[in-house]
Amino acid sequence: MTGPGILMTHSRSGQCGWATALAKPNLVKAIVAYEPAHFVFPEGEVPPDIPRGKLHVSAQDTPTIPLDEFKKLTRMPILIVFGDNIAQKVTDNYNSEVWRSAKLRARQFVEAINRHGGDATLVSLPEMGLFGNTHIPFADKNNMQVADQLVAWLHEKGLDRRDHPHMGPQRPAMELTIPLDGRR
Repeated sequence: MTGPGILMTHSRSGQCGWATALAKPNLVKAIVAYEPAHFVFPEGEVPPDIPRGKLHVSAQDTPTIPLDEFKKLTRMPILIVFGDNIAQKVTDNYNSEVWRSAKLRARQFVEAINRHGGDATLVSLPEMGLFGNTHIPFADKNNMQVADQLVAWLHEKGLDRRDHPHMGPQRPAMELTIPLDGRR
């Protein structure tokens, strides 16, 4: 990172987002995680197991960190977004079970962050009226509506910088001339 910014993650990279925010909390203004697969919890606060069938899925794993470390994640707003192709009950399909477990873990993570004074939100796109999303909701046919949801959240958190829009690199004006006599 070159300066304070909003960290966006997707899927397995979600665990890198938590690690980055823990390592450099002063450089992370917010985290937006699309369907993250893993979460961290404070030591002594491991959430209850998620009911499952015969399969062991890695989304069930719950690494813990000291509470003081965990509280670094409460210093920035966190948005976690899941689409609608998530199993609602235990299944013997590994991939379905991974994302069903991950969404349930996300709810436990949001509760832990908020219990410690943070500002975490779990969004289920179908509950917002957005349907048909895959594991990559920002690349689906309704990606503009998914982006609108993100923009609204950034605005609500005062992170959209509408008052200071990015104008691109600022360079001093240069006089450009084309030699007309053949000299360079």
